[in-house]
Amino acid sequence: MYIRKCMTRVFFLVAILSLCSILNAVEFYIGLPASRPGSGTFEDPFESIEYALTQLPADDCTLIFLPGVYDNVDSHYINRQLKMIGFTDDPDDVIIAESFHLVSLNQEIHTVEMHALTFRGSNENTTHIHESALIVDNCIFEDYVDCTPLNFDYDLVNVTISNSIFRNNDIAITDMNGNWLSRGALTNCLFYGNNVAISLSGALIENCTIADNGVANEGRFGANSYLNSILWGNETLNTGLASTYYYCDTQSPVSGANNISLDPRFEDPANGVYTLKWDVSGPSPCIDAGDPSSSLDPDGTRRDMGYQYYPHEIKTYSFDITTQRGIFWKCFPVVDTVSAPQGRAWNELGYMFQDHMAFNPTPQLEEVYWSYAIGREGYMYQDQLYQWQNDDYKVTAPKGFKLYFDPSEQPDDLVISGFRADPNTVPVEWYVGSGGSYFSNWIGYFVPHTQDIAFSFSGLIPNGGGATYLDYIYSIKTQHWSTSRLERALGSRWIVDPAGFTFSEGTMVMLELIDGAPSQMFWQHIGEAASAYTRQIPTQFTYTEKLDYTPLYVDLDPSNLPDEIGVFAGDQCIGAVVVDNQVMDINLYYDSAKANDEIQIALYYGAKGKPELQDFKVYDPAQSIFVPANLQLNQLGDYGYISLRGDSESSVNPNPVILKQNYPNPFNPTTQISFYISRDLPVALDVFNVKGQKVKSLCAADLTAGQHYFVWNGDDQAGSPVSSGIYFYRLTTPEGTLSNKMILMK
Repeated sequence: MYIRKCMTRVFFLVAILSLCSILNAVEFYIGLPASRPGSGTFEDPFESIEYALTQLPADDCTLIFLPGVYDNVDSHYINRQLKMIGFTDDPDDVIIAESFHLVSLNQEIHTVEMHALTFRGSNENTTHIHESALIVDNCIFEDYVDCTPLNFDYDLVNVTISNSIFRNNDIAITDMNGNWLSRGALTNCLFYGNNVAISLSGALIENCTIADNGVANEGRFGANSYLNSILWGNETLNTGLASTYYYCDTQSPVSGANNISLDPRFEDPANGVYTLKWDVSGPSPCIDAGDPSSSLDPDGTRRDMGYQYYPHEIKTYSFDITTQRGIFWKCFPVVDTVSAPQGRAWNELGYMFQDHMAFNPTPQLEEVYWSYAIGREGYMYQDQLYQWQNDDYKVTAPKGFKLYFDPSEQPDDLVISGFRADPNTVPVEWYVGSGGSYFSNWIGYFVPHTQDIAFSFSGLIPNGGGATYLDYIYSIKTQHWSTSRLERALGSRWIVDPAGFTFSEGTMVMLELIDGAPSQMFWQHIGEAASAYTRQIPTQFTYTEKLDYTPLYVDLDPSNLPDEIGVFAGDQCIGAVVVDNQVMDINLYYDSAKANDEIQIALYYGAKGKPELQDFKVYDPAQSIFVPANLQLNQLGDYGYISLRGDSESSVNPNPVILKQNYPNPFNPTTQISFYISRDLPVALDVFNVKGQKVKSLCAADLTAGQHYFVWNGDDQAGSPVSSGIYFYRLTTPEGTLSNKMILMK
């Protein structure tokens, strides 16, 4: 009889099973019927295997076993095409302790398939296969203490057994007369605790683990061929005719080639867990040790030995000094964060880059810098005694680094076998700064595909009132481009639209944040990959790249765009760019120039043949306009912003009214609201709640052109304090209406 287990299954699984049936086979169910003996439907399954086999039509059929134990003392003769599968993909859900005889008598060869079932030898049952093809996948054969779960007789046809476990049997699998003759294959199977694991002749055994058995291989009538397999901890490796082994891990010498004899380091063999281990001692010697001509493991790496591969990734990081001048802004999405050989973490800079730090005759790597979260800025370098300092700093995917290599020598590639950080679960730490000083967050973009940066930062901040991570970013810098807001304030506009740039895997990003930013973020990465934004290298201007730069933003006349822009301090070019947008950002490397040197702008037009100096106007943040002025290097703050437009376009800000984000935000209970008007205007500034009700009027007056500031104390028109929550402030002028959101947090 059988015992039905508790099932909580949804009906769409049944539909999926129907779609997956081979050969359009008719499906029938076995389980606990609504009324005996059952009709074979999901709601009213057949009551037993024996009865089901008498009710099947002649067509190809699939028997689906509902979870339970099937242990009638029955022997079933199957002389037909048949597929037997478990209702779930877990073989432990269906236990069968009955015998089967698979035959193809005087007819065409039949194929019987078994999937997601456990066969248990508690009734001295067995399965004999005679002149039938057999396909077994994801099954367990256990506890056949006095018999054999799979017994093939002298008329064997094609047999494929994969992803299955044989444990605690007398002889796990055998042929009675040595008849496999290369017509059968075992792949990705585990054998342990058997008196004899494999008693076959002429079989191909690939990616199997045969461990802790009495006899691993019994070659009765012919040699078996083992590939990418582990045979370890068995009392006897071979009896009878010797087999051949290729790319295997064996406990004693064998015939074949490219074998090893090293402890495979199973995870927990005492409890039947024979997966490979990767821990502080490093990866199992069987990982990435299989035949290189075999197909790759599902993770894209070289085939492992044994029945289950160890998921990991191999990543090659290259450093092309022909374009980078020895400086690289990098992060490392794949790194070994587990191994600690010789007591030292593999992902320490000094271990990870040990080959690049070796004297051969001089180190390829000279310095590494980082700045990640509070108290974590620093650099690795050689002291006067040629000893490396701070080389124990650990590399993880969210951290960004600046690496400086000897520019006269092409560095070797860095090949890492490790683990990819999951952007869904691995956060990036953020730190705003303290004491009026803002921190530069060097973070890594470890999403495996390219995205525009506005989308990458578009995730919603938890409990952030609908704000995104991008809302709290003041400036973004990569090695080749940058953008910034006009002010370090929520709602301040971007000088260059972030959506025009992209991040690609391995990009290191420098961020400065706005007050109130969260302490961590997660990369947003849903959707299809974007085309990577790349910049051409200027050909008309030459400058020397350094470890850091100050961005200069140049607003160009769209009707007269040059091909390239060069920036000079004195007679030295300190940055240049190939023009591909109306507003260009230029990296200025000027630490060697004098602080009081004035910036000069040179434009190159291909049709004119040589660069020409160009006058410009400088952005005045107090007036939010461009004004005629010279610009010295010591006047550059976080950035410089100039315009090359004509007088009529650049003398006045194109926005006649600018409403800025309140500061601070969130606040308790006082905040300042500022705005700019380009001419004298009547102005109304009001505060509203989320229901659209006016809370307070802050201004209703005629104001002169310029910047204006108003304070809201978190009260209503009567002067009573209002509750915590989201509020909106709205600026109304004849030019239109502008509004922003603010958060009162008590």
